[in-house]
Amino acid sequence: MAQRTQPHDMAAVTAAQQSLTRLKDVRVDTALPAEERLRDYLNQIRDPYCFLCGTTPVRIRFASGEPDLREKLKMYFLRLER
Repeated sequence: MAQRTQPHDMAAVTAAQQSLTRLKDVRVDTALPAEERLRDYLNQIRDPYCFLCGTTPVRIRFASGEPDLREKLKMYFLRLER
């Protein structure tokens, strides 16, 4: 489950905002097989845990013991294939 980021955690994200990938610039090629689509997405987004949505910096964290984002995305794309 995603955790809410504390304001002090966002300070570093906001400071590095110019280096973050803009989500609107990421394009998913639906013609690619799921594994390649995932690899392409991760290459484009660079840091799937920290990116920009519009002008808002987004930082994602998961509770310990839960699958990480990479695993969750993999499961998601595999479900789409079915």
